[in-house]
Amino acid sequence: MGGEPLLLRCRLLLPCAGCSPLRDTVVYAEDGRILYIGGQPPSGSAKSGIVIDCPRYGVALPCFYNAHTHAAMALLRGFYDDSELHEWLARMWFVEKRLTPETIYHASRLAVIEMISTGT
Repeated sequence: MGGEPLLLRCRLLLPCAGCSPLRDTVVYAEDGRILYIGGQPPSGSAKSGIVIDCPRYGVALPCFYNAHTHAAMALLRGFYDDSELHEWLARMWFVEKRLTPETIYHASRLAVIEMISTGT
């Protein structure tokens, strides 16, 4: 992964779903891995790398994952765009039923590449 060490000073950190918010917390990461979450920065962590101070009303959140996708439909982008919803659905379902597992696999790979390239 590489990259510079990162120290994030958070006014408020929401570490995970269902977890209590953490106030006045720091997050320290190196090589793309979180190494420390706590009240005070680990010694030497602020001497080099990137330091980000969250603003007074800023909140640090974990990344959001796109867990519900229609990735395999990437190949059908633009099909029947001029149709009304019900007509579009009927046409798309007709096409989808004819997709092979191999086509779905490769279409999904294409969609994942697009998601990675755009940060989704």
